[in-house]
Amino acid sequence: MPLHIHPLPLALAIALFATGFSPLASASDLGELGTTPTLQELHIAAPDVTFSSSYFFSLSLASTVSAQATNLVWLVGPQTVLDISGFGLSLYGDGNSTPLAMATPTGNDFRLDEVFLHAGNYRFDVHGLTSGTGGGAYALAAMATLSALEPPMPSVAEPSTLALLGCGSLIVAALARRRRAGPSTASAVRSPT
Repeated sequence: MPLHIHPLPLALAIALFATGFSPLASASDLGELGTTPTLQELHIAAPDVTFSSSYFFSLSLASTVSAQATNLVWLVGPQTVLDISGFGLSLYGDGNSTPLAMATPTGNDFRLDEVFLHAGNYRFDVHGLTSGTGGGAYALAAMATLSALEPPMPSVAEPSTLALLGCGSLIVAALARRRRAGPSTASAVRSPT
């Protein structure tokens, strides 16, 4: 019986091996996340290897961050060539060991949708155990959008606004002083009728 291989997974496997992926994932710097999605390189490893890859990034302004890690499963007939078990994606603050968010699984994808983050340094961690006969492969995409939740910058009053406020305060102070002083002599004297 001839072996039938679908051309798309074959092309993916050739691309993975041709680009020289390392057997174990390593830490990478994504730089500043922006509105254009950042697609991080795919990783492939030998079978039965536990891995944890860190992807560091920064935000210069408060933003909502979204990310997706996809387990690229490749089946050839009944055999699983590429797969990752225990696959996951987590988001951490700079130097924190407790995750700020953990991705929600959807099929082979793990997604973090619109997580609000202040300006600062962060990292995504992708982890799992390669369980295919040829190891495992995944892709990571991430992007940030400036957040409307950022508190507005405090406004600076214009000189004309300050002058108007000052005049109003003087008028209120003069009226208050006049009331404390009692009725004026002009209003106390009545003209004879």
